[in-house]
Order: sequence, then structure tokens, then C-alpha cells
Amino acid sequence: MELLKAGRNAEARAIVDPIVAKRPRDPAAVRAKGLVEMRSGRYAEAERWLLKSAKLDPRNPLTMLDQASLHKFHGRFPEMIAACREALKRSPGHVGAEAMLARAMESSGDLDGAFEFIRSVGARRSLDPDTGECLITVLDLLGRHDEALDAAEGFLKAGSIPPVLRRRVFLRRGRILEKRGELDAALASFEEGQAQVRTVFDPDAYDRRMEQVAADLPTFEPADPEDDGPRSSRLPVFIAGLPRSGTSLVERILGAHPAVATIGESGVLQDVIRDRRDDVGEDHALGPLRVSGDIADAMRRQALDRLVELGGPAERIVSKHLQNWAYLGTIGFWFPNAAIIRLVRDPAANAISILGQDLPPDRMAWATRLDWIGRLMRAERRFVDAVRERLPNPWLDLTYEDLVADPAIWIPRIIEATGLPWNQACLEPHRAESADGGGRAARFQPTLSLHQVRQPISGDAARRAEAWGDRLDAFRRAFDGGG
Repeated sequence: MELLKAGRNAEARAIVDPIVAKRPRDPAAVRAKGLVEMRSGRYAEAERWLLKSAKLDPRNPLTMLDQASLHKFHGRFPEMIAACREALKRSPGHVGAEAMLARAMESSGDLDGAFEFIRSVGARRSLDPDTGECLITVLDLLGRHDEALDAAEGFLKAGSIPPVLRRRVFLRRGRILEKRGELDAALASFEEGQAQVRTVFDPDAYDRRMEQVAADLPTFEPADPEDDGPRSSRLPVFIAGLPRSGTSLVERILGAHPAVATIGESGVLQDVIRDRRDDVGEDHALGPLRVSGDIADAMRRQALDRLVELGGPAERIVSKHLQNWAYLGTIGFWFPNAAIIRLVRDPAANAISILGQDLPPDRMAWATRLDWIGRLMRAERRFVDAVRERLPNPWLDLTYEDLVADPAIWIPRIIEATGLPWNQACLEPHRAESADGGGRAARFQPTLSLHQVRQPISGDAARRAEAWGDRLDAFRRAFDGGG
């Protein structure tokens, strides 16, 4: 558990997997396996293991917290709150349950309630690091920036704070300083936050790998729309873009449509490929394209089944997994009729937004340095440009800046790209979670843009890079190919 708290997921997996193999009915080991999968972004696997743990040890109050985590994954915040309260009934004063309840209230949008609850906890004990970090988040979201900065300074001076939490607070502190126009201090806070974790990224090796994949991808054949086989399915819709490029906004726009379900950043394609590693081999980018027709159809069906399992019955199910762009070859091969929405943002604005966010360093080491971000973004754009013409899929090119500047023009084009009829609710994606006005309430996996996408569409973030000037030169050199 300490390794997980420190963000060292690979090391935790190396310990847990052999224990679970030897003791498959040990509830503690099974639960640890579920938590490892959750921290690794394999939410479907996490849910399976955590539900098994709950059946093996139903009286353990921690199982209710696991249920709360699963509710959060599905965007079920009222249920998450209820599970946390049940955990506190079973174990009054449980520190982990109190911290998760505070986070659940914050995630649900009840910021005043979250603040009052944290204050009540602080009145009877010192705040633990998780609850203290949540307090800083709540104060920031409430616009109480001076108090948030004071709380952050006190937090960062305390001893024994896990690096994962120190990183989050440094990054939150940087974003608050940016709002105040203190950009030098903000950049220093971003960089100090990212330095809290150990990361390794070889941009030259990454370039070579993506160039090899692009060179080896064939041109894919279209599928007969009248065929009822899995290859002809139009069920999936893939948003292909980098983190912080507007993927959550596009997901909300689509999710506001009554015929659409969303699965957030769940790695359905990646999970199916991992499950079929004996057939695919070690090359997850090209291996799926080399299997026999029967195995390819079986993998397609498995992916479609998993989409429905996560999203429920719908005419379209949207994936915004942040590696969709790297799996365009698999998408074109498995589902050539599936719509792809290609999303980009102003490079410099995208870069500073990435640097200032708590992206998983074990899976996105490149996101911890401006020069690495520049190299990754350059490789991503070159790769997509190289493979675009080989895909038969319905395709929409979209820039974040155009979308927020003229949503009345671009939102209908997004819906049209999916082949669905127009629905007026899509013009108000910030209301998609609400049933007010007679519409259905959609559920979304929480992302780093959770609170932002609950607000009406605004172009403020589109101008973010203008103020940063030469502070982003390390990114620009790398992105332009000069460093």
C-alpha cells in the first residue's frame, strides 16, 4: 500500500501479482490487486478484483471505500457519497473514509458542503495529508485563493507528506499563482511539483518507435455498412487528442445526446490487446493487425462487449482514452466505420496546461518536463498526419480554439460526424449531468477537467499561452525540432 501511495505502481504490481497467484481467495491480496489495477488505469480489471474482495470480506469497512472508488470511476457521485457515509457508520472517525467523503463532495460540486465537512474534521483532529490536500483544492475552486495558498504553504512545510500528494499541491499552487499573474513563481511551482516523482523518458527512442509504426501500417479497407459483422459497427466513437486539448469538453458535447453513452478514459482497446497477448505478441501497435481473421473478429467482439458493459445500451459509445491517437491503426483495422474526432489545441497553451496537471507519471513520464512535452507533441502530430490517409473512418478535424470561439458552428459538425441526428441539448454540455428541464442525466468518468466542463463553454483558456512568452522556449525548441 505504501508503494501505491508513493505512485510506484509497477513495484507494487511486482509484489502483489505473485501473492494473488498463490492466495487467490485472500481478501487483502485480492483488494490490493484491485487497487494496483485502478492506479494503473485499468478500471475494468480493478472493478472485477474489488468486487471479488467485497464478496470475500463483506464486513470490512474498506470494502465500502472500494465501492466509493468504483462509483467515482462511473461518475456516480451521490452513490460515492453514500458509500463513504456507510463506511463511516461501520467505522466512525475512519481517516480514509473522511478523506474520501470530502473528495466525493468536492467531485460532486458541493464545494461549500465539502469545506464545512473538512472544517468539522479539523475541529476534532489534525487533518491527514489526503484531507488537507482536498481542502486546498476546495479553497481554490471556491475562489478563496489567498487561503488556498496559505494552506498549501503549510502543507508543503509539513514532514512525512507522500511525494504523490506533494506533487499535487505544488501543481495546484502553480495554477493558483498563474491565476494571479505570478507566472515565474507558477512555473517554478510546476517544475518543483513534477520533480517530486522519478520519471524516465527517451524522446529519441519514442520518435523511432512511432516512425516505425507509421511506416509499417497498411492502408485499411472500408467495411460494408450493410454487413452486420463486428467490423462494420458504428457503435464506437473515438476522440483522438492529447491530454488537456479539450477531449473532456468534446466528450460532454457528445454525452449530452440521448443516444450517446461515454466511457471516459477507459482503455478498452488496450485491455483487449493485453488479454490477447498470446495471439498479439509483444508489439501492441502492430501485433493486432497481424492476427488471423477469426482472432481479429473475436477481438472486435470482445471490445464491443466491453464498450456496452461500461457504457450501457446506446447507439454510440464514446472513448476519449488519451492514447487513442497512438492506436489509430487498430481502430482503422477493427472498426473502419467508427467515427474519429481528431482534436488539437494551440501547442504552447496545451503544453503549459499539461505541465501544470497531475497526469500519471508512470504512464505519461513525458508530461513532467516542457522539452519532453514538446517532443511528444511533435511525434504525435507527425504520426497522425502520416496515418490519416490510410484510414477509411469518418473523420472530423477539430481545433479547441475554433470550438470554443464558435460552438454553434462546430457542435453540430461533431454530432454529424457520428451519423446521429441533431439534438439541441448538445449545445449546453455543461448541463449534461443535470436532469433539469426533462432531459436525462448523463454520467461521466471524472477527469482533470471535471469542474471546468461543468461551466458554460468559454474561450478564456484558448488565450492561455499569450502571457507566458519566452518561459515556454524549452517547449517551443523541442516542438519545432531544435532541441
